[in-house]
Amino acid sequence: MSTRTLTGILLILGPIGTFVIWGFLEPVIIGNADTASENLKLYLANETAYLTLGIIGGVCFIGWFVGLGMLATLLRNKGGSGSAYSGAAAILFPGLAGVAMASWGLQKQAIEVAKTVGHEAGHTLQLTADNIGGGLGFVWPIATILIGTSIIMRKSEIPVTLGWVLSALAAIGVILFIFGTPSTPGLVGFLVWIAMGLTNAAMGFVLIRSQKSS
Repeated sequence: MSTRTLTGILLILGPIGTFVIWGFLEPVIIGNADTASENLKLYLANETAYLTLGIIGGVCFIGWFVGLGMLATLLRNKGGSGSAYSGAAAILFPGLAGVAMASWGLQKQAIEVAKTVGHEAGHTLQLTADNIGGGLGFVWPIATILIGTSIIMRKSEIPVTLGWVLSALAAIGVILFIFGTPSTPGLVGFLVWIAMGLTNAAMGFVLIRSQKSS
C-alpha cells in the first residue's frame, strides 16, 4: 500500500467513523449529559458499550489527524508554491493527534479511577479529559487553513476548489472559536465540523483515485 493510498483511506474512514460513532451511536446508545459528573455516571452505567464505542471512535478520530498530517507531508515533499504552509501543518497535526490521544486515554482511565478510588477522583480525570483539548477548536482549523492554502497555491491531484472550500470552512471554525459565546448555537459548529470532515473525505477519494490511475 502506498503512502498516498493510506492517506486517502485515513481521510475517508477517520471523519466518517468519528461522526457515526461520536455524533450518532454514542449519544443514542449511552446518552449525553450537560456536566462531566453526569457523563461519567452514564459511562459507568453503560461501561461495555462506552468502552467499545470509545475505542472505535478514538481510533477514527486519531486516524483523522494522522491522515491530515500525512497529507500535509505529501504536499510539503512535492515542493514548490505552498510547500511552506503544508510544512507548518505537518508539524501541527502530530501535536493535535497527541492531544487527542491524551484526552482519549484520560477518559478511559476516569472510569477505572471512579470504580476503584471513587466518583470524585474519576470526575477530576473526566474534567481534565474534557478540557485538555480546549485549544483544538483553534489550532485544528488553523492547520487546516494551511493545508487548504497549500492546495490552492500549487497544482496537485486535489482540485483547487476543495482547497478553497476547506479553507473557508476552517476560517469559519476560527471565527466561531474566537467570537463564539455560550449562547452561540452549537449546531453551527457541529455543521462546520461535519462539512470539514466530508471535504477531507472527498480529498481522500481523490488521492485514492489518483493513485489507481497513476
